[in-house]
Amino acid sequence: MDNVITILLSWQFVSFSLAISAILFVIKTVVEYIVSLWKPIQESKLWKELFLPILPVIIGSVGAALLSSFPYPENLTTVSARLVFGLIAGLFSGLIYRIIKALVIQKALGTTVITNEEK
Repeated sequence: MDNVITILLSWQFVSFSLAISAILFVIKTVVEYIVSLWKPIQESKLWKELFLPILPVIIGSVGAALLSSFPYPENLTTVSARLVFGLIAGLFSGLIYRIIKALVIQKALGTTVITNEEK
């Protein structure tokens, strides 16, 4: 179990997940702009509830399969291991992006973003 946590907190996993988030942001922005010329896509249930949730997983899997020169963690030498790595990185990419963003804002403002609201 400790090996799994080590991989999830590795710089390779975090950077791969952030790359997935960046690619998804570009795809989302371009597609929404192009489609908005004809009709607004932001209200589309198919776009919001099907394509946007599965795109990070697809991007992560395809990216891991194609990017064999990426510095993966030590034991990920086979294509199937890289596919699983990319799939999981895609699943966690949104969460990791939000955590890193909160940490950067916290550091920039010099305050704590997380509060404890006990009553």
